[in-house]
Amino acid sequence: MGILPGTPGGKIWWQLSAKGGTGAGYTIKLLTEDLGFLEPEPTQPTIHRYFFQEDGGEPLEYVDAGTGRALVPGFDFYTNLLPHANAEDPDRPFFGVGSYLGHPIHAVKGGEDPVDRIPVVEKLLLDPHLTIGTGRNFCNAKEVRLYQPGEPIPPGRPEYEYRTFNADDYETLIGDVGMNIFTVAPEQLGYVKDRPVFYILRNLEGASLPGMLYRSNYRGVTMFMDEPAVIIRSISDAGTPADAANRLVEAIRRYARSGKKYGSGSLARSLEDAGIDTGGLEILERFPVWETVTSAAWYEFKAGLNGFVHESRFKPGMFSRQVGETLSVDFPEEPAACIDFHYAWFRGAARHFDRPWGMAIYGQMELETAKMVFSRAYDSGAEYLWFWTSDHEHHVPFSEQVEHTRALRDYQAGHPRSSPGDLVKMAGTAIALPYGYLMDDWVMGEGAMWRNKENLGLEVKNPSGIPYRDVLAAAMGKVVDLLGSGEPFDLVYWGGGEDILGYRRVYRVNEDASVSECGSC
Repeated sequence: MGILPGTPGGKIWWQLSAKGGTGAGYTIKLLTEDLGFLEPEPTQPTIHRYFFQEDGGEPLEYVDAGTGRALVPGFDFYTNLLPHANAEDPDRPFFGVGSYLGHPIHAVKGGEDPVDRIPVVEKLLLDPHLTIGTGRNFCNAKEVRLYQPGEPIPPGRPEYEYRTFNADDYETLIGDVGMNIFTVAPEQLGYVKDRPVFYILRNLEGASLPGMLYRSNYRGVTMFMDEPAVIIRSISDAGTPADAANRLVEAIRRYARSGKKYGSGSLARSLEDAGIDTGGLEILERFPVWETVTSAAWYEFKAGLNGFVHESRFKPGMFSRQVGETLSVDFPEEPAACIDFHYAWFRGAARHFDRPWGMAIYGQMELETAKMVFSRAYDSGAEYLWFWTSDHEHHVPFSEQVEHTRALRDYQAGHPRSSPGDLVKMAGTAIALPYGYLMDDWVMGEGAMWRNKENLGLEVKNPSGIPYRDVLAAAMGKVVDLLGSGEPFDLVYWGGGEDILGYRRVYRVNEDASVSECGSC
């Protein structure tokens, strides 16, 4: 560990080399303005450049493609992955006694001129605010679509024949069309670890640890939490929508903090299983939820989840018929209307809770609509554009993944966007439903909210004596009005303990099925 000479402008090159663990040694190198990260209570100084090299591996510099600044690793890099002095050490920020990766360390030698161990690097430009990819490491072996959206499922519900991604596939997906997030098996790691892409390695057996944690493009062992609203939302004894929503929020909150599958402690448990003693450090993953319930984003963000990706199967004609049959509202059949309705839910939740959102194309999506969804999501500030690639009719064929990714990258080249956080705030108007009231295709398909027909069926009357169906019809009517005007709008909730602020106009849908205009709710 040491400071390298010859840095201009008052900045500091700081370097650390380490050996041990289950893999090769490694070196990290930072260009920083101060060494506050070495203090017992570390600060987060501006890191201008960040280098990493594993012994015998490629020397890499990780760069945020959007800002041009250093992209440092996750997992609470400053707190967990850097050394810290003991509070009583008089020689801080350099020190004789301290801790590193949860274990005590002490100086055994000092005073020699440091050697620059990473004099040259290859830059990896990574975009943490726009990831495009798939949660699987395989694709269909034959170029054929077994299921056509809107048509009956073929007899026997045939499954695709799959094969794992090979070197040529990764070259197509990374080099040719620009996918930049992958889940890989250990034997595929070499195809991605030194490329400008993010990767998830679920099986740490044989992985080079702890060095891999210092790769800024490593995202942990978990890509997403899978469908908690679908799994948990069957709350049969909830008496009101708000009661059901609060139970969902609390259930997700408890699960997310656990070390179970999809919990934020999964990486820490996997490191322990791989023989790495983290000394009690709280090494957490921060990944989005992958969810099929459209209206759930609000509640999942409220539970503390870090992002939302919707399982999008948009079929505009079917959705229009569902709205008409269930709510007696004439919803437009155009793909843009179906897309904008769904994005209004996601954008409203992402804006309110300041979290990223995105969507995934599924095999059931109407094919022409699928050609529109990525560019419209991109223009609305989406940060995740993913594909589901497995399981019968849910599967998106490989050729379509390539086609959609190439089209989005071509669109991006001609339409560079501002900060996704700014685009999420594009709407000046919001429609606010009562807290707990779901309004999506799941509700219309089941005739009830929260899969609870006895207490929350659409014909059941709410505490105001109004059927839930009438309240949702009033909300959907306002949606159709705004879709017709062309005015961007968000869908949000009132009454859950949060104020709805930042909009020029808020249409509040009340539990008596009236709609009133308010500055905030």
